Amino acid sequence: QTMKGTIVPFVLNAPQLLLHRIIEELIRPNRLIRLVILKARRFGFSTYFSGRFYQRTSRIQNRYAVQVTHEPEATDTLFKMVKRFYNFSPKDERPETLYNNTRLLEFNTKEGTGLNSAFRVATAGKDDFGSGQTIHYAHLSETAKWDEGNIESLLTSILQTVPDEPDTTVVFESTAKGIGGEYYDRFWGARFRIWISKLDEHGQPVIEVKINENAPADNIYTSIFFPWFVFPDYRMSVPVDFELTQDEQEIKE
Repeated sequence: QTMKGTIVPFVLNAPQLLLHRIIEELIRPNRLIRLVILKARRFGFSTYFSGRFYQRTSRIQNRYAVQVTHEPEATDTLFKMVKRFYNFSPKDERPETLYNNTRLLEFNTKEGTGLNSAFRVATAGKDDFGSGQTIHYAHLSETAKWDEGNIESLLTSILQTVPDEPDTTVVFESTAKGIGGEYYDRFWGARFRIWISKLDEHGQPVIEVKINENAPADNIYTSIFFPWFVFPDYRMSVPVDFELTQDEQEIKE
């Protein structure tokens, strides 16, 4: 759904394409998709993972996806997005639903002969989540804004439901919010780092891949930093007569 309220085909924007490239080319061939993403606002990453997870759960049997947000309003917005994927997909690609309510899409029949897959959206508002379930795709949205009082126990209950098997995904994704906390520690503690520090002469992001030698060898997470300037909509041409002030020159250096 566009800013104008119209419904259009889902075409990936520049940050979404970059994220997709990193997942498909740099991470997936070698190890499980376990990400801690730091990015600027309104890149559309929640939309990307909603679409990616919907594509899996609506086409593959016995796959379970969950998106957990920091507040009820964000949860409602995400689930409306998931429902939109379902409602506007071609009829012959719309699996039968056993449950289709405010937080859950379950693709099944009363007889249990359907896909037996589901997509759930929830709010990080309680200590326990997902106990007794298996989750294949987990997107933890705006994790830096989760309540630090229960985030550790909540993450423990969620992460224990995701098996270390192919075709599983765990994504911590957030904008920055201060120093310290669970999300902060997980971002800087990841074993692998993918950093985008600049654009090349053609305006394309320069991707750097590093190993965090201070992280345990069995840490399979990759932290990824997406700065604001990877989104062309956030950039503007410098006026011809523009000159830096002394303070700006020092900041630039």
